[in-house]
Amino acid sequence: MSISRHRRPAQEPSLGVKITRRLRRKIRAVKMRSWARSRLRLKDAVILDTETTDLFGQVVQVSVIDLTGQVLLSTLVRPSTTVSPAATAVHGICDQVLQDSPTLDAIAAQLLATTRGRQLLAYNAPYDRQVLATGLRDVGVDPAHLADPQNWVCLMRARSLVEGRGWVALGGPHHALGDCLATLEVLHVIAGRPT
Repeated sequence: MSISRHRRPAQEPSLGVKITRRLRRKIRAVKMRSWARSRLRLKDAVILDTETTDLFGQVVQVSVIDLTGQVLLSTLVRPSTTVSPAATAVHGICDQVLQDSPTLDAIAAQLLATTRGRQLLAYNAPYDRQVLATGLRDVGVDPAHLADPQNWVCLMRARSLVEGRGWVALGGPHHALGDCLATLEVLHVIAGRPT
């Protein structure tokens, strides 16, 4: 014989709690807009994007642009493993295309120099940080500032804060350079400026 347990219904937050939460969200959104405007004014950041062999796989493409949209680095990267069919279906990069591309260790010095001393912006920053740091370590290169979460800002999260909604797909072409440019547009939207 089981004993039934009665659960108390969840209590609805009071009006005061609801208003406080709403005000906090608005304050965070205002701060995020101000931050985005300052980045665009100071131009002290870069936008970075990667494409990989699979979810959390090896890097097959990396692009970095400045906040004017100038391309600082954009290259295919030859991995030591094959590209999964699922990944190819998303970004269109297959093993044959990568045969003559440089390896990650061959472009590491340029990638580190291009991003050093700059704030790193990405649409899904934790993902790009992880695949780059892991990839660089795997080829014997110290990822330095690229591994430090303090150097990264996630514009997907920032957009979510400003728009007051959950995760929103970037809507870019799933090509590292195209996604960098789409992310720059998101930064302008967060700042409340036309692109």
